[in-house]
Amino acid sequence: MLTFNLRLAAAPVAPSHLQYALAFSVQGTVPGIDVTLTFPGDASGTSLLALPAGLGGGGAYPNITSLRAASPRTAITDTDKPQVKRLTYPAGQPVSIAYRVIVTDAGQQMELSYSPEIERDHFSILGYQLFALPTGDADRPLAVETAWNSLPAGWTLADSHGVRQPYQAFSATPRTLQDSVWAAGGYRLLHTLIRGKPFYVAVRGEWPTPDAQILAAFSKIVGAERKFWHDDNFAYYIVVLNPQEGDEVGMSFPTSFYEAVPSKEGLGFMTQNILAHESFHAWLPKRIMPTATIATSGWFYEGFTVYYARLFQLRAGLISPQKYADDCNEVIRAYTSSPFRNISGPRFRYEAEHGFSDSRILMVAYQRGDLLAQHWNAQIRLVSHGQHSLDDVMLDLLRLAQAEHRPLQISDLVRVMRHYLHRDVSGDIQRYTEQGQTISPDPSALGPGATLVPTPTILFDLGYSSSGSLHLGKITGVETASNAYRAGLRDGQSYLDADFKNGDPAKEAHITVKDQAGQRVISYHPAGKTVLMPQYKLKPGIPNTLSASWFGIVQAPSH
Repeated sequence: MLTFNLRLAAAPVAPSHLQYALAFSVQGTVPGIDVTLTFPGDASGTSLLALPAGLGGGGAYPNITSLRAASPRTAITDTDKPQVKRLTYPAGQPVSIAYRVIVTDAGQQMELSYSPEIERDHFSILGYQLFALPTGDADRPLAVETAWNSLPAGWTLADSHGVRQPYQAFSATPRTLQDSVWAAGGYRLLHTLIRGKPFYVAVRGEWPTPDAQILAAFSKIVGAERKFWHDDNFAYYIVVLNPQEGDEVGMSFPTSFYEAVPSKEGLGFMTQNILAHESFHAWLPKRIMPTATIATSGWFYEGFTVYYARLFQLRAGLISPQKYADDCNEVIRAYTSSPFRNISGPRFRYEAEHGFSDSRILMVAYQRGDLLAQHWNAQIRLVSHGQHSLDDVMLDLLRLAQAEHRPLQISDLVRVMRHYLHRDVSGDIQRYTEQGQTISPDPSALGPGATLVPTPTILFDLGYSSSGSLHLGKITGVETASNAYRAGLRDGQSYLDADFKNGDPAKEAHITVKDQAGQRVISYHPAGKTVLMPQYKLKPGIPNTLSASWFGIVQAPSH
């Protein structure tokens, strides 16, 4: 058993040394993680403790049980915030607090990007959901120790700080400790080097894609992004890949990435795209615009990341030009058919501050930025006769942030864009992100190898408010002229589950509801009206060298 040898000096105002003893166990039929936190007590004899909470910083998890004081003469009392507890103890003494983390139905139903998994044969959990923390500056330096005292034989431990290391000591901040992933169980540990630095993939479950292919694809994406940014400052990096039912989920942290996708589909565009998207955030916004918010700058850092996630897959040879065009077309369809595409900047900021009443409002930011990135890239290439592209803008922004040691603003983007485009793009930003005017796809965005043509397109129409129904727990917003209504979906039915592919009207939707007639699954095609919509078509007979040059693809010389 691993134990801590405590040598605690005089306590600082905010503890700088945190020790976590962790153990996996099954109590009855319920698996869980037992945690004991020990830290130097404050000279005042009082500290505030923030319990593990959701990604949004919301209320305390109902997954936290058996909270108790584990040090002598220590008391835990409530505060006016459910997730924060007050600790009192003899001044300056070491303080130990114990609790157990489990997964309950209530915990799974919370509206979070990711719910923890704690099963009899594995667990995967984020730092937000695992570590209680004494309150204080989120960026203060900490010395952290973690010790796993009990893991079943044969389990592989992998986390944001190392692999197969039951005991670890590392430097962190409260923010970076929370920005971490911890997993153990029947994971297969895959390893390679990316530009000389260790790269791991911890994968669990059965996949139709061989492990070697998963490792190769992931390392190509991450390697392409590091090469682009000229940044190899990654001593260690791990991807934790879990199978799950439902939509894909991905989150990026400083030294790790968590992804959960339907394993039956194997490695495909979406699985690769989530990794490419989230890992790109290591630079945009984190190094370039770290203080940016979705409310004010989301169209830039999220939308441009959509553009580059797709582009890096093409550059890495993981998708074809046709798949690249298909994904661009899907964005056009989703944006053009969105009832929120003309939302104004003030209204978008209001929605962001109040949690977005409909997920399609949030997606408008992604779509606007993607379309603007494509448009500006095409303009830069045309103005410079192919000598420059949006790549130069992004690299200049990173150099500017590093040189001036400050978080950049949208005004800096405007200034750098003027250098390459020879015009002021603030008018574009005002029209499309503030006034909410519709962005027309740029006919030249895909270069000389494609054209933009009006195409009969069936609109995706789910027929009810998905996010509203999820929030209320019952069906709401059913449109009487929709296939959903014709199939039997009605406002007020209990909303139990939904299975559909967002944006794909050809894939049947299955909505599980409960009403006076009992529980049942309502199935229909989420198809709306057919309209003429601009879509990119690849031109036959265009030399590969022309298209490759446009997209920044370096081709091996022919022999």
